Amino acid sequence: MLESLITAVQRAGLTDPVYYAFHVAGFVAVVLFNMWLGGKYGISRLRTILIALIVYPLTYLWMLIQFWIESGFEVFGGQNIVRSFIYIPVFCLLAARVLKYDRSLICDFVAPSPCVVQCVSHLGCVFAGCCHGYPAAHGIYNPKLLSTVFPSQPLESLVALLIVLVLVYRTHRQNWQVDGRSFPIMLVLFGSTRFLLEFLRDNDKVLWGCSALSFHALLMCAVGLVWLAVLALREKRVQSQNA
Repeated sequence: MLESLITAVQRAGLTDPVYYAFHVAGFVAVVLFNMWLGGKYGISRLRTILIALIVYPLTYLWMLIQFWIESGFEVFGGQNIVRSFIYIPVFCLLAARVLKYDRSLICDFVAPSPCVVQCVSHLGCVFAGCCHGYPAAHGIYNPKLLSTVFPSQPLESLVALLIVLVLVYRTHRQNWQVDGRSFPIMLVLFGSTRFLLEFLRDNDKVLWGCSALSFHALLMCAVGLVWLAVLALREKRVQSQNA
């Protein structure tokens, strides 16, 4: 059934519109998710939308600029927003200043959003045939290769969804109290799992069997670990001063 749907979209010349429709759906999903999550953090619905309108477009724009820089200023584009996840706290700082919120609150609140985007938008790759896995006897039909491949895109979407659930469950257990750790935890979880998932994708390898995105994922994980270590040291210092 899925193969018939993918083929029908391809024959109708709707591959690109469907692909970008999933990107739009990803943004809509973030807005709706943030409206729900904002109530838990005491953020009004209007402000949750404003946060999304500040953070998401800037992240998307930086994704395009970053790809342009990495291509040697030859190509302005690239649709892999994962490479820009570690820069989102910068845009959170801007949103915090504009809306007069604490930066830690905005970072904790925004933490699940990149994974929400990945969970929804990445499914559009199934129809575009990009970001696909290795050829497999049993899998999903790829309109570019005209054969079945390992279902890497749905698997990555599922992992992103699981990370969202972990983050929400964690903050729920803490009664939605801000501790500044949600975003670095997201970076560690997403970076480590994405590094492993890259080995299931049939893409260009640059070093030691790793793709360029594998190294982006490792950087993401490293930033998250350092961030958590700094927070732990700061908390330990405060406790020693109060002792």
